[in-house]
Amino acid sequence: MYIPNKPAKYGIKLVMACDADTFYMCNAIPYLGKGTTNTSTPLGEYFTLELTRPFRKAGRIVTTDNWFTSLPLAKALRERGMHLVGTICPKPYLPTVLLSTPMELGESVATYNYKDKVTVLCQRVKPTKTIQIFSTDHHNPTVIEHHKSHMHMFYNATKGGVDTFDQICSALTCSRKTRRWPVCVFYGIINLVVNNSFFIHQNLPDNTLYNRRQFSAELAMELARDAALSRLANKRYLPRDLTYLICSVFAVQEPEDESPDTPKRSEKRNRCPLCPSSSNVRTKLLCGKCHKPVCNSHVNYTCDQCQLK
Repeated sequence: MYIPNKPAKYGIKLVMACDADTFYMCNAIPYLGKGTTNTSTPLGEYFTLELTRPFRKAGRIVTTDNWFTSLPLAKALRERGMHLVGTICPKPYLPTVLLSTPMELGESVATYNYKDKVTVLCQRVKPTKTIQIFSTDHHNPTVIEHHKSHMHMFYNATKGGVDTFDQICSALTCSRKTRRWPVCVFYGIINLVVNNSFFIHQNLPDNTLYNRRQFSAELAMELARDAALSRLANKRYLPRDLTYLICSVFAVQEPEDESPDTPKRSEKRNRCPLCPSSSNVRTKLLCGKCHKPVCNSHVNYTCDQCQLK
């Protein structure tokens, strides 16, 4: 789970929970800043508990970064049968001896809290930087690759779900510049839905092998087809260039007029005989029955005289 620093990718800032293997976005909550929730719970703990509420199952592990990770959150997740793994900032309840232990580059020190059943591993990754990894599931930090322990390797393998999803959404997006924030939010929702549907399609047993661009293009065509053909069926109110565009994009023929009484158009403007001669109203519309010129004030599929017949 992670809060994007730049809201432009989705149109809004989101706190997301993603699957570590398929990168599928399981849940998301808009992040509106501090003071936007009516709760005294820290925001990191509040968002994590809310995002994982639909997915509570014994044995599941939640991986977070240091904005979310805390000891109260670990206790709350354990009550729900879940584990927590993540980096953690120096906290008052972390042992001072652990944080101040001199270490060479690549060395690590771990401590276990018997009361709360949590393990904290401190490792020096740069000459002036150390990281603390917090876990309620890994209590035997065995070194398995160079200087990295099993806890460190598990965190690296599962932390990229949200980052990968964020990268995919920014690489292929439907967002456009706009000053209307509801439209901006709508663009963000479309980006999330398109990528989630692509992940589902890729994991179907009998799926057609598409790359993401082909899948997005076909999905856009299917989503727009019904609305476009519905507008084409009522082409009386549709501009001519838009009619040609719909027919060419969706490879359909222009439908015939539903009724022979539909108004026609002439190439020249003629005076409407139903209007006073003093007004001199000219129009290109023709009555569908008698094909006489008729202005917008008198047109109703047929002219007023034909309506009386």
